[in-house]
Amino acid sequence: MGFFDNIGKTISDASQGAIQKGKEIADIAKYNSLISEEEKKTASTFEQLGRKYVEVKGDSVEDIFKEYIDAIKISEEKISEYQKKIVDIKGISKCPSCGAEVPNGSLFCAVCGAKIQVSVEQSEGNSKFCDACGAAISEGSKFCTSCGKAVE
Repeated sequence: MGFFDNIGKTISDASQGAIQKGKEIADIAKYNSLISEEEKKTASTFEQLGRKYVEVKGDSVEDIFKEYIDAIKISEEKISEYQKKIVDIKGISKCPSCGAEVPNGSLFCAVCGAKIQVSVEQSEGNSKFCDACGAAISEGSKFCTSCGKAVE
């Protein structure tokens, strides 16, 4: 019987060791997750601090920060350019009243109903405009595609 008792004790000890190791691994993962969350909060706070500093100081920053501020300004200009290119590719413009995306050539915003001014870029290639609604009319068109009025 002593032999079986020893085997049972060995198995029990091994399972207790495995349970303890599993608990340790779970605790380590939990603390690593908490560390990651705190690091994200810290990074976010640093970002907010930097934004606030730029807002408060504007262009009157100390020389040691100037290169960082200049890099941010360059990136913001590039972002603005890229956003304009996306708008051009999509063939849309922004409603001046509500900011909704409006297809180029639209006369009114579908969201708020505001009248949209047709820009020179949108009407490029169109030498005529409808007398009734002001929409750009393509060469050779006999009717306005916006209101249906006959083109003279």
